[in-house]
Amino acid sequence: MAWHVSCCTKQYMAVYLHVEFEIHTTALLFIRGFCGKILHAICYYTASVFVTVDTTTYRLSFTFGGLLIPETRTIAQQYQEIGDWDLVRVRVLSENLLQKTRQSSSYRYFREVRCRFDAAQSWEIELLADNAASDTDHALVSLAIVSRYYRLIGDFLTTVVRERLVEGLDRMDVALVKTFMAEQETIHPAIGDLALSTREKLASVVVRVLTEARVAVGTRNALRLERPSMTPRLRELYCAYGNEADHHHLLWTDKEMHPCIQ
Repeated sequence: MAWHVSCCTKQYMAVYLHVEFEIHTTALLFIRGFCGKILHAICYYTASVFVTVDTTTYRLSFTFGGLLIPETRTIAQQYQEIGDWDLVRVRVLSENLLQKTRQSSSYRYFREVRCRFDAAQSWEIELLADNAASDTDHALVSLAIVSRYYRLIGDFLTTVVRERLVEGLDRMDVALVKTFMAEQETIHPAIGDLALSTREKLASVVVRVLTEARVAVGTRNALRLERPSMTPRLRELYCAYGNEADHHHLLWTDKEMHPCIQ
């Protein structure tokens, strides 16, 4: 079922773009609202399937970008101002707020961030829209959201990165991601169905996510793992409103987690 939802998402995007450029303006306004509702339903369903309900299936569609911090911040700010996803989409595309060379690229980025936000808590979106928040906090909130939406990333952080830090091992490279994915094939056979080039892209995106979150630092060929620095404000928020999975994704130690579960 999850595979068909992903395909439907791609088909919907193609139909939407074709309709947007071909039909009468009056009808376009109706279809934009209708398609916006479809997109929300697709994102909501896939977020619930892959993040909270289906614990056996990985979502394997993150083949571009990384944390998308500038795009995520811009879209969060627009949503905080407007409060309506259909209107946010119209403004983002019509005013090229994501500063892409083609509208199709803007829509692709918008759709990706929009879907990720269905796995976000409301306070996380508010913090991402807050210019007073630090770049580090923006990156860590984005990391928490991405780790929920894409379980492969969350599981890699929990079972590989966190455990290596506990053991005092700080080397990081794309080979670790590839090894992890190979080990997961028996549990998640969809990984084995991917083309080699797609697996390579996924592994590269995982490394990019860790680099942008400052979990992996150094040069490309000499990356090392570090626990990210977090402001007291953000730590209090995740202690109050996060769960154990969030704390693992953010690489908290058991000692750091203990006060939150009292």
